[in-house]
Amino acid sequence: MTHFATLTAISLLAIAILSACGGAAEADGNTWRVTGPLLAWESGIWVVGGVPIVVPDDIASQHELVLGSTVTARGVFDDAGRRVADDVAMESGEWPDSTLPETTLVGKIERVDGTSWTVDGRDVIVATGTIITASKSNADAAQLTRSGTIAEVSGNITNDNRIVAREIILHDRSKNDASTSEDQSDKNKTPSDDREKDKTKEAETDSEKKDEPSDDDSDEDGSDDDDD
Repeated sequence: MTHFATLTAISLLAIAILSACGGAAEADGNTWRVTGPLLAWESGIWVVGGVPIVVPDDIASQHELVLGSTVTARGVFDDAGRRVADDVAMESGEWPDSTLPETTLVGKIERVDGTSWTVDGRDVIVATGTIITASKSNADAAQLTRSGTIAEVSGNITNDNRIVAREIILHDRSKNDASTSEDQSDKNKTPSDDREKDKTKEAETDSEKKDEPSDDDSDEDGSDDDDD
């Protein structure tokens, strides 16, 4: 899938889930004009108010890309029907609020594929503005972005039950698995477990005593030797 196709899919999702975007697109013949918040960008493609546009490098280099900034762009359609900007203006803005229900998911990362993750069987969309941090200050979030890491995802649920992540906290529990298992095992113990354990120890002790030779047996062995 091309970058343009990928961001087109993201833009369609953005239209569905970010009702507060307030983006507006106009077209007149071969020209167009778009105004809205900057939702995502990748490889020269910006998503403005849910609309993907192509921004040449010489224009993009004039702006500092900040998620949620208000963008007003105009340009022409190319032969492939893409909007190619020839003028872009940008003002400060904020990340638009979502009207979809919020959720938090904690689970193991099963797959990481660019902006699409799978956490505990759920599809998670990792947007450009998603904040990804490690739970420990001395840990590297980039190194923890892998299968097997425990992720705490906060975001919003889409209509197709995916999660658009606003924040992801990564927990490196590989070093603590053993101690965690022991602690959990202790927590799951019941008084009957302790009694059974004591009974087992007593039985083992009695068995050992039976196997040891008695003093009488030793005396008898010694007397036999003297008789000889």
